[in-house]
Amino acid sequence: MAQYVYSEKAQAVLSFMQANNGTDLMANDIAKATGIETKSITGVLNGLQSKELIRREEKEGYPKKVVVLTEKGMNVDPHEEKPEEE
Repeated sequence: MAQYVYSEKAQAVLSFMQANNGTDLMANDIAKATGIETKSITGVLNGLQSKELIRREEKEGYPKKVVVLTEKGMNVDPHEEKPEEE
């Protein structure tokens, strides 16, 4: 069975955000669209942010920060497999 660099939830978030790049998305929007529980989405986003794949930014007219893909996040393959360990 293949092992992936990113968790299933991270794969779902990255795939969704790549498909909707340029759309203003808040964490709860991403949670609803990907089927990830609201209480879990923060941890997934924190992990992606620590890998510099997303960033959160203030945007006028939005009550919470908007989640944005970084250039690295736009170009990463969410379904990349981990290399096999010898």
